[in-house]
Amino acid sequence: MNSNVLFDDKSNLLFDNFIWLNTKEAAEYLRTSPKQLRKWVYQGKIKAYRLLSKSLRFKKSELDHLIEGGRVWE
Repeated sequence: MNSNVLFDDKSNLLFDNFIWLNTKEAAEYLRTSPKQLRKWVYQGKIKAYRLLSKSLRFKKSELDHLIEGGRVWE
């Protein structure tokens, strides 16, 4: 095993689940506004988490899944 290689492509997929975005970052990632993103959360269209504060957090892996699935929100 090559000790210079810390991560390969498969292990990067594992760590993608631990990437959290705040509301502003998630809105930019989804190319929408933070206000619209919060609206989707309260409508139950997107899952959000609260981590040690009142602010919303989103798992990047879940946002990627929504994008790949071609889901469209109105």
